[in-house]
Amino acid sequence: MLNPTGSQILVGASDNTFEYTLSGGANVDNYNIQTVFGTLAVTDGTNPDDEMEVDDALVVSIIDQNEKNGNGTVTYYDLNDSVTYNIDVTNIYDEGKTITLQTIEGVLIDQNTFYNVPKGENISTTARSGISEADILAGEFTAQVTANVGELTK
Repeated sequence: MLNPTGSQILVGASDNTFEYTLSGGANVDNYNIQTVFGTLAVTDGTNPDDEMEVDDALVVSIIDQNEKNGNGTVTYYDLNDSVTYNIDVTNIYDEGKTITLQTIEGVLIDQNTFYNVPKGENISTTARSGISEADILAGEFTAQVTANVGELTK
């Protein structure tokens, strides 16, 4: 039986080891077992050698506070109506980071910089925008937030 001991779930790397046991009654002399330990790495897709990128939905979520209920009811807006969003961001790295939020023009974020966010922790803030004539003509509006992750602030 093989029992791995590595448990990396955030972006980063950790030693990957394992323990094994042979089934009852097995003759140890019949086996030549070589153990090779390595490193378990989780990447974020920012390096050219990374095979996969982290799904944005695992990092940033935006929820319209004006949504009347969670059963799929559509909320209609008029010109100059205010739309308020909850923004939640997760630090997906295995060390503390500073997270800075950026959004599109016309959207105001209550707090856009969060210093020294611990590994795996979530931060939350609120953003507001107004419905423009262009939004009404398009029949939709866009809420977009980018989370930039930097090093810890000393």
